Amino acid sequence: MEPEPDPKLYEQINSLTQPGRERSLKEMQPGPWDTVHVFEEYTSKEQIERTIGTGIGIDDYTGPGQLFFFMSAGKVFRAVELDASRVPGGTYSSGVVLRGGPIPGGVRLEVVDPK
Repeated sequence: MEPEPDPKLYEQINSLTQPGRERSLKEMQPGPWDTVHVFEEYTSKEQIERTIGTGIGIDDYTGPGQLFFFMSAGKVFRAVELDASRVPGGTYSSGVVLRGGPIPGGVRLEVVDPK
């Protein structure tokens, strides 16, 4: 599955960069997903495929930005490419909350995952 751009999701995530702002990723990306894998730029195709457990329709990911693979019961539900790196790379549950960092306008968000 090839990741598609999602300007709306990007805008919603980007709006959280101020201290005190937070929102559940599930609110921004509804659906039956239970896990999300976030990959940063310069991630190999092999690493992405190994993590998500299936082939993808792209070469090594060089960015700029991030890839989000929303998974449902081990299968890709949706794949998205966002224009900027706001969320630390990793694997998170559907309960993940994104929160603005302590620096106003900071580029990275804090991740709170109740796993």
